[in-house]
Amino acid sequence: MIKKNIILYDSVISLNNEGHNLDYIENLRQVISSKTEHNATNLFPLKNEVRSNKLYALIRSTIDLNKILANKENDCIVIAPNLTNLDWITLFLIVRRYKKIKFIVFYRRLLKKAGLKNFIIGQLFKKTIASQNCYVVSDSRSILRTINVDEDLFKIAIPPRKINKSFQAREEISFDKIAKKECLIFSMVGMLREDKGIDHYKRIIIETLNINENCFFVLHATCNSDVMKNKLAGLKRDLGQNKKFFLIERYLNSDEYSWLLSNIDVLILPYDVDEYADGSSGPMAESVSLDKIVISTRLSWAINEFQDYKKIIWLESLEDAELKLALQKAIDKSKKIYKGQNLIANKFNEDWLRVFKQVGIK
Repeated sequence: MIKKNIILYDSVISLNNEGHNLDYIENLRQVISSKTEHNATNLFPLKNEVRSNKLYALIRSTIDLNKILANKENDCIVIAPNLTNLDWITLFLIVRRYKKIKFIVFYRRLLKKAGLKNFIIGQLFKKTIASQNCYVVSDSRSILRTINVDEDLFKIAIPPRKINKSFQAREEISFDKIAKKECLIFSMVGMLREDKGIDHYKRIIIETLNINENCFFVLHATCNSDVMKNKLAGLKRDLGQNKKFFLIERYLNSDEYSWLLSNIDVLILPYDVDEYADGSSGPMAESVSLDKIVISTRLSWAINEFQDYKKIIWLESLEDAELKLALQKAIDKSKKIYKGQNLIANKFNEDWLRVFKQVGIK
């Protein structure tokens, strides 16, 4: 058998070597190296300074990928695990040119329908995935159904969060040294965005700290725009003096993020169900894999995926009364023991191997 070069293609504007993406890539590389006879190489065509200009980054990314693939048409497979809207322009041009190369693209979020830009991206997306050499995978069954892809063949489980038991957290993130032992630790994590409910954060944190004297709140927040930086500054101004509130405002590496999730009790996900569409949630899946309590709005993806998990509390709305009821339920659930509730076995390897088989990778 001739070994193929499996290229893990980096996004135009979102790095494979940061945050969730890094962990996902490393898990995928392990599957390829340990379960197949092929080589996997990361492709980072752009430097960070280039990415700041999206148009230039798009042009450079397309040219660079074209150069790389030009001499590999018979021994190359491209996996794109971290796509943004701009990447569909690059892929539209590349996939249709290199018909002998197989492309596996990961689709995590449905495109929004409103606006000319989204309409154009949507048309490029449809034409790209219609190519015989392009295969779509997703961690969302509802997304695969929407685009008429066989969910039994191309649904990929989110990999469980791995914990480094020997890891020692740095002082600036060690909320466990501040919170009292009897405290129930609530948290919201990740990049601040409108569709993740940032405008509800302050009220949620205040309600949580007021509902019970033994509640403690950890907010992990990063920003990629001035608008979000201003919103975070407001949260710091209004909540920063509260001794039961702890803010982590930097990117966490894999061990730090795993430590954070393993040391909280309740994760709150106030997603906007209309804006978030059928997108999946890595923090939810990872928290479930760690057997945590989750309070979440009713994402269709999550309901399909975790309908039997007894430690998720579904929010019908983000109104005060509904939120208070959910917080009290979380407090009550924290006092119970649920056996056999970890529904996320390590299906990640199994799912990717099934996809590889479908596209002819052995």
